[in-house]
Amino acid sequence: MKKTNSIFAKIYPLNESTRLCTIEIALNQYEDIFHKYDSAPLERRQIDSELETYLKRCCEEIPSKYSLELDISIPARIRENEKEDKLRDGFKNHFSFQVYLLEKKLNKNKLNILFEIVFGFFLLWIVAIWEVDISRILLSIIENGIVIGGWVFLWDAVSKFFFTNSQLNKSYQDYKRLLNSSIIFREV
Repeated sequence: MKKTNSIFAKIYPLNESTRLCTIEIALNQYEDIFHKYDSAPLERRQIDSELETYLKRCCEEIPSKYSLELDISIPARIRENEKEDKLRDGFKNHFSFQVYLLEKKLNKNKLNILFEIVFGFFLLWIVAIWEVDISRILLSIIENGIVIGGWVFLWDAVSKFFFTNSQLNKSYQDYKRLLNSSIIFREV
């Protein structure tokens, strides 16, 4: 157990003064943080997809009991406090927007689940009250189709609730952790 903890501590050191788990990022220039084709002001730029993937992977690896600190190393010759403040705002704006998008997906997913449950039970209810003479083959086929449709809608609602929602919630929690993370810059 201690060996696992020491390996974890080497990869993600714990800042003893703040008790935050550190994700280290090394940059050659400030612009490396953002998507290279995004020409918006720094505080509104989209984060580079590779950096975002790296940060999300780090969130998955670091237990949720730890709050995060992004420790960004930058060469001393290009260090600018004003730019760093704009970069902090850029990180916060990006993660806030990702949280907003995930909230929209979660709400849409909840509405889809509700619709599928209601429609699935509606189809099954139709079959329950439908009195069909089994000798009529066409009506029997329609009845079986309605039963299958009802169960498909119910199964899809259950799978969304248990599988899709859990993935979206995990991403939501990761982005919230990144949004609330402390961001520090230091010279290399």
